[in-house]
Amino acid sequence: MIERLDPRVRLLCGVMLSMFPLFLSSWVALGLALAFGVALAASAKIPHGQWVSRLITVNGFVLMLALMVPWSMPGEALVIVGGLEYTREGAAWAGRIALRGNAVVIALTAFLGTMEPMTVGHAM
Repeated sequence: MIERLDPRVRLLCGVMLSMFPLFLSSWVALGLALAFGVALAASAKIPHGQWVSRLITVNGFVLMLALMVPWSMPGEALVIVGGLEYTREGAAWAGRIALRGNAVVIALTAFLGTMEPMTVGHAM
């Protein structure tokens, strides 16, 4: 159904839906945004490998954040190594970033994944 929409509408919907998770902070809301993105990707009949390969790239970056951010945020220490503390608040922040990033990538892939780059360019 998504592939039958006008490319300009698909681009606009993809951008709007990718901005929505950025303003969420609740775990439940972020989980629902991710589930909605997965449902969109399934309804758009995006090949599984196409959006999974994009998620691997995003999650590689998120893994780097998860390794670095909790060491630099103040809060309750989960692990202490030397004088550095890996904090619960930092881990939660990195988890929220992971959910946001995955929701954005899946939503954009659902709307733009089946379009040729030239078509996306014309839609802009």
